[in-house]
Amino acid sequence: MNIWALPKERAIRAALLDLSTCFDIDHLELDCGEARNRQAISLNDPERSGLSAYLFTYGQSPRHYGLHLQYPRGEDGSTNDEGLEEVSLRRVVELLGMHFDLL
Repeated sequence: MNIWALPKERAIRAALLDLSTCFDIDHLELDCGEARNRQAISLNDPERSGLSAYLFTYGQSPRHYGLHLQYPRGEDGSTNDEGLEEVSLRRVVELLGMHFDLL
């Protein structure tokens, strides 16, 4: 995958590049769905339904990100999603590595 060819702003591509430098992310699906929204991207694990992350820069300070971590539903249908804002790039890489069990 050519991260620099994605129709996303530089900060999103930089985060994906750092993530791919630290971990093997080839199995993750990158959903660039909202092509007009260059400030966000979804990452999905096709092998684990419901496990995904939404990374964005809109509404954040320069060099910081927002991150929504989404988990599979529990047996009772409950969700345990987590939203974080003003996260540094280093922390985004750490969180995504843990979230997708890339460590």
